[in-house]
Amino acid sequence: MHIREIAETDLPGLFDVRTATRENNLSRVQLASMGITEESVAAMLHSSHRGWLCEIDGRTVGFAMGNRENGEMWVIAVRPEYEDKGIGSSLLA
Repeated sequence: MHIREIAETDLPGLFDVRTATRENNLSRVQLASMGITEESVAAMLHSSHRGWLCEIDGRTVGFAMGNRENGEMWVIAVRPEYEDKGIGSSLLA
């Protein structure tokens, strides 16, 4: 398990994880209807948000992102097949 800061090039993999979640599952179309696109998230990373991802064998399996200005957690997502392995807790730490 490797945890590192999210880079803009990671966004396609983050959206793959986010749309695969068991809890609060949303499609890319649903996310886009809420204004959440790769472009909008890239803008957030450059301004107000920061995040970390977890890779296993080079595959993004989870990530967490929050507002660095007010400390609010915006999203945490882990692929269902990687749940209960401590990834979410590690990302939060």
